[in-house]
Amino acid sequence: MVPEIESNTVRKDIADRGYRVIGNTPVIDDTAAAFEDSVETIIRNTEMEITLKYLLDEMERENNVNMMIRTS
Repeated sequence: MVPEIESNTVRKDIADRGYRVIGNTPVIDDTAAAFEDSVETIIRNTEMEITLKYLLDEMERENNVNMMIRTS
């Protein structure tokens, strides 16, 4: 069984980002959104890496069992 990893979204509303909305340029909002996108991509990639490592370990174990059966 492949492990499942629960991940929460890191996206925040503009009002929840911890800075004043009035008086800031849209560049700050765009930068914060791009950072949040990057963090979510990193999380998804990490989930994929863990899944692939698990599958590789399973394949190696199965291969070892098959090799033992063939040599006996």
